[in-house]
Amino acid sequence: MKSIDGVYEDLYVINKSKFYSFAYPITSELEAKGIVEELNKKFSDATHVCYAYSLSSPRLDKCDDDGEPSGTAGKPILELIKKRNLENVFIAVVRYFGGIKLGAGGLVRAYTNASNLVLDKASVVEVIEVDKFKVVADVSLGSKISNWIMGSGGQVLSTNYTDKVTLEVMNVDVEKLKAIYPQVEIEKIGSEKICQK
Repeated sequence: MKSIDGVYEDLYVINKSKFYSFAYPITSELEAKGIVEELNKKFSDATHVCYAYSLSSPRLDKCDDDGEPSGTAGKPILELIKKRNLENVFIAVVRYFGGIKLGAGGLVRAYTNASNLVLDKASVVEVIEVDKFKVVADVSLGSKISNWIMGSGGQVLSTNYTDKVTLEVMNVDVEKLKAIYPQVEIEKIGSEKICQK
């Protein structure tokens, strides 16, 4: 799955109308609603705040024309997200009317161009899902296992020492780890989505 790595913004001007475009990486519908509220507050004097977003899990595509003629704003933004094969992306375009009507075709082009500009700025990343594990071992092995995991490109998320050492890790080849340290206990505890450039 492809997404973007951060928040981006740009400005497109045509016939005195200003189209401020914003792109955000998101993971939930709740996040999208929060962004809409934030933009509506920040740009309370704007003529329209139109948007679209696409989520991968659960699969969801939504768009809103916010008073523009039906299908001239939110839908073109959503089509662009799909065309670029992006997921977990939210794009909003805030319009300040400049006094000259653009017509339906002109609006579609304006919202598409504004969205294209902001997406052209964004860094596209590959989002992959990696498993998280709990590794339990004798305290004397804690630093050796930690060093091996980090040396092989894995991540140690937390380390807890009691009578044993418990490591929370991800992006680890657990088969190799078990082959090198057969005495460790390994338990899958979930998964997490991470970005790769």
